[in-house]
Amino acid sequence: MASDLSKLSQAIQTVYGQGQGSRQSVDIISQRSNTINIASNYATCDMELKDKSHKLVKVDFNSNLPRTSVQINKGTNKIIVDWPSGSENMKIYKV
Repeated sequence: MASDLSKLSQAIQTVYGQGQGSRQSVDIISQRSNTINIASNYATCDMELKDKSHKLVKVDFNSNLPRTSVQINKGTNKIIVDWPSGSENMKIYKV
């Protein structure tokens, strides 16, 4: 999940850098259902380790995303990072 959060962070940075009208998609393959929590400058996710303990993974980025969360299902998940033209804020959602 850490590498998936890194891919998501890169997509967020790219959309933020390109500005309004830009969009990126990221495919996240997960072994279990999970939640990615988003704040304006970081994302966190609880990751289960092989020994069944848990670790909170955090990645930083620059963005104007509002605080939200994205539910991830077991299997492949397509996440869209979007900054619509004419909008002050970016959006992130699963399709």
